Amino acid sequence: MDSYRKAHLFLLLFFLAGFQSWGQETIERDNELWSGISLRYKLNKKIQFGLDQQVRMSQNMNAIRSSLFEFSARYRFNKHFSLKGQYRYTIRNGNRNVNRFTMDANLKWKWKKADLTFEYRARFQHSMVVFTGEPASYFRNRPKLSYYGFKKIEPFISYENFYKFNQHNEFRGHRYLLGVDIKLNKDLDLTLSYGIDQETNTKSPNSRNLFVAVLKYDF
Repeated sequence: MDSYRKAHLFLLLFFLAGFQSWGQETIERDNELWSGISLRYKLNKKIQFGLDQQVRMSQNMNAIRSSLFEFSARYRFNKHFSLKGQYRYTIRNGNRNVNRFTMDANLKWKWKKADLTFEYRARFQHSMVVFTGEPASYFRNRPKLSYYGFKKIEPFISYENFYKFNQHNEFRGHRYLLGVDIKLNKDLDLTLSYGIDQETNTKSPNSRNLFVAVLKYDF
């Protein structure tokens, strides 16, 4: 029971630290819905492939902003460290389709006494608009904390920042997420989350409420 209470206190403190500014902001935000499916195939203990499809709706969920398809391959060196490469093709309006390549370095550590998992993802991302050839490169940092003490659900919280290169060399955004992974059966999971996506260092920074629902199937 003591470890259970400590875990909840830890999550509460992390939540307050990461989201304390939300209630103070008066920026009008668009509401976006991100929904999709993720298929994951585990070749062996070290190698896993993934295929994702997602639709993202904006303008208070009344219009499709983008549709994306992504292929990934992960190599797990041990239970703490893995590398993951991904290719994504995003369909957007106005000849703004995008090719995107990312490489992730992932660290994972479990605090078993408190049923907590800490994950850190460092991502290098390079994308290019297909029609114009306009490039964009980012370095993204994302710590994530989750609690696995329940039987069927695993709540989590994460924060991510976006550092842009391409002669800018500055932070361009912050993303806060609060969600839960739900175990539907041994192969099927559902991830539900709410977050805020906030742009920075632009003339007219956008702010969005994110509502995310992704179905994940392992085979």
